[in-house]
Amino acid sequence: MRQSATFAGMVGLIAALLCGLTFSHRARVEIGRRQLRYLKVRKLTGLAGAAGISIFAVSFPWRVTASSERLSKESAYTAWCMVVPPLVVRSGVTYMKANLDAPLDQWQIEKGPDGTPIVYISNELCEKSRAPLAKTAIDTLRKAPKDMEQTPSRMDTLQWTFSLEMANAKCIETNDPRLGRDTPRL
Repeated sequence: MRQSATFAGMVGLIAALLCGLTFSHRARVEIGRRQLRYLKVRKLTGLAGAAGISIFAVSFPWRVTASSERLSKESAYTAWCMVVPPLVVRSGVTYMKANLDAPLDQWQIEKGPDGTPIVYISNELCEKSRAPLAKTAIDTLRKAPKDMEQTPSRMDTLQWTFSLEMANAKCIETNDPRLGRDTPRL
């Protein structure tokens, strides 16, 4: 994903430069010699530049996985991660209710597709990622059965389980001592 985003960014940058060149008289003459219309070239390269740079900006790892370069523990940099609460367990049965009273070291750190924890470089980026997920989760939970909290968690209730977790997710500093020792760092 990162490589395709970088490629799109490079294509976008080149297209944006070509678009900028169409404003010079010499470039317009060269475009005309190739029997092209400079306004069409300007428009197409401008669109390609905007699209490529946008893809790069959206896909660039502004959020960094924990497997990336780590800084020392004494570092002044603070990383953030999104954590979700565990579900309530009674008599060995997991129920469809978030355990918001559980200590933070029992909360799960959200992980990426490759299984590494997702680490954000700022609280703002973490919140920007969390907010739409929480909104979607809350909308999904509105359609849930009323007695959901009394229902044991099963495979057919995974949609509600995920929604419960995401509706109660928090962004927290990775150096928070309540998370435990094995927390991701930048």
